[in-house]
Amino acid sequence: MNDNLHKKSQKIAALIVSYLKNKINKEPNKELSRWISSSKENKRIFEECTSENFFDHAYKQAYRGEEHYELIWKHIRANTISNHKQKILYRSLRIAASIIILISLGAASWFFYKSFEQPQMAYDFSPGKSSAILELSGGKKIILAADSTFAISTNNAKILNKNKSLNYTPVKSNKEVYNSLKTPRGGEYSIALSDGTRVYLNAESEFRYPESFTGDKRKVYLKGEAYFEVQHIDNKPFIVDVSGVQTRVLGTTFNIRSYPEENKVATTLIEGKVGFANQSASIILSPGEQATASDLTSEISVKEVNTRNYTAWHYGRLIYDNEPLKNILAELSRWYDFEVFYEYEAGKQIPFSCNLERYENLSELLNLLEKTYLIKFDINKESIVVKNYK
Repeated sequence: MNDNLHKKSQKIAALIVSYLKNKINKEPNKELSRWISSSKENKRIFEECTSENFFDHAYKQAYRGEEHYELIWKHIRANTISNHKQKILYRSLRIAASIIILISLGAASWFFYKSFEQPQMAYDFSPGKSSAILELSGGKKIILAADSTFAISTNNAKILNKNKSLNYTPVKSNKEVYNSLKTPRGGEYSIALSDGTRVYLNAESEFRYPESFTGDKRKVYLKGEAYFEVQHIDNKPFIVDVSGVQTRVLGTTFNIRSYPEENKVATTLIEGKVGFANQSASIILSPGEQATASDLTSEISVKEVNTRNYTAWHYGRLIYDNEPLKNILAELSRWYDFEVFYEYEAGKQIPFSCNLERYENLSELLNLLEKTYLIKFDINKESIVVKNYK
């Protein structure tokens, strides 16, 4: 298809979408009307595309067989992972041809499924929000929320909580006194440490740190997941201890993940260099690499990764690339705070790919996954049951 025809096809397709989304007048606009009236085939295509339940019917008919599922998700992966904003990608639309294939593949299908009214669910789950508990060295606990603001002083630091973030300013001290910050399921929070290091804590995580750093190193402790932007200080390394596995840096940006049920520590490096070590081995990571250790005495594995997939949560996205459903729902359950059950074991291993907003209600993602016709979800007040679509 030549470029001019391709551009014209995209424009007509976009006008049809706008018409269906009520973004233009209920009557087709002049350009779309001219196209409709220019041929019987165009009129047929328009009427077919705007008929009731057209998209669901077309999808079912075009992709009933299992051999098509991998193709569908290949397109979704190729289009949505690299272009996370909503775009309509029409690759093979010809003006006088049916657009059934176009709306059944790739980001186009994703756009349509998000655009049209979905069946109402009895329950839905809202995304997480800024929420945490600060525990001071003396045992006092303070509940932190998105709208909470306070300032307190200790012998070691001035602590300000404002705009969904804790900020520590050091007071001259020769003693390290530790605080802890805990996020619940469905919570997240950020903190600026006394050295200027910024830490973003994901849901169901715990971070233990000194009010001000003394000595020749900066050591903190983590359970769960956090994104670090470490302030560089010469000859004073920053060390993150996760159950004895240590990530050691001077100044860099990286992500650490270690939830108990996953039985491993994974450090993903975005910028700079870090050392990763347990009792058996140690390695140096370069940007774009991820190191993993399952316990203190296991071998350390290193691989190159797309760092965006492992840090997307920090930027407000949900990105999964050919990820088993059990991994996706395990992570989502921490953010949306629900329990998950499976009607059949095979459902856990079905791979999916998607790139969505982290702050949308859960139904947005579940509706998308159901459109593969591989699984169904029963949504209850506090849980989700995964069922075989057949």
